[in-house]
Amino acid sequence: MASVDPVRIADFKRLLAGEKDLAKITYYFLDHFGDDPEFHDACEIADAPEALSEAIEKVIAAIFGGKVRKVELRAVQSLVLSDSRIIHGSIVANRKAGLFVWVEDLEMGIVTVAGSDGELSHFARVTVTPQVAKSKVN
Repeated sequence: MASVDPVRIADFKRLLAGEKDLAKITYYFLDHFGDDPEFHDACEIADAPEALSEAIEKVIAAIFGGKVRKVELRAVQSLVLSDSRIIHGSIVANRKAGLFVWVEDLEMGIVTVAGSDGELSHFARVTVTPQVAKSKVN
């Protein structure tokens, strides 16, 4: 299995947790992992957790003012590290492309949707807290 530079992962996590300029987070991920064969070789095809998919759909709806025809998560991959899991993939919403990256141990990620025809790209930080199953006791 290919190894992934732990310093770059730590730098990405630090940016995700605290950087105010969300574009910098996205560009860091693309510049350091987007075409890194070792990173992609270490990833496996995965499904996005349901709570993450729902959060992404809500963010996309907010970006497009509630006018969303369909949100598709594609090419979802997961990188399992000793202390974390990074889930990333592409998004297609209203015929616009984007990407998402979510870091499990931070319960946080970023969603990016590209603009077109002179429009600005949209960036959003997403926090997904696992729901504790509630059971009713009779």
